[in-house]
Amino acid sequence: MEIRHLRYFCVLAEQLHFTKAAVLLNVAQPSLSHQIKQLEDELGTLLVERTNRRVRLTAAGEVFLARATQILEQIDQATRETARTGQGDAGSLVIGVISTAVCSVLPELMRSFRRESPNIAIDIREMEPGEQVEALLQRPRRESASSRLGVRDVPDPTPAVSSRLS
Repeated sequence: MEIRHLRYFCVLAEQLHFTKAAVLLNVAQPSLSHQIKQLEDELGTLLVERTNRRVRLTAAGEVFLARATQILEQIDQATRETARTGQGDAGSLVIGVISTAVCSVLPELMRSFRRESPNIAIDIREMEPGEQVEALLQRPRRESASSRLGVRDVPDPTPAVSSRLS
């Protein structure tokens, strides 16, 4: 079963007319009929009753429509979220800060960041510098590839720490 089968079926179920559905899907009507027949064959049941004058969903078609609609909505949502995350417009960021930063530079940085990236979830953790380095060393590898955050005026870590962070 392919995603297009779900899309074709949902449009047909909405239109209840093969020719109108085919026009909306920009496919030939015989091709749409063939795709729906393939879907029914795969499921082992009729989804639509066809007559010369009309198309009607069967009970199985009604059940399948509800599920197919949910699946397509989830696919669309996953596509949007993935694109936003890939563009840096969504996701999460964990920031380890020393206590003095919480009251000094962090509030303005956070306001600026929120204006630029409102869909990024932020988790601020108060940590001593040694704890920050250790947290970076312990992070899963998938996080290390997703984003890198640089902070000015922070001394370079020792060569041993620097090589372990890369």
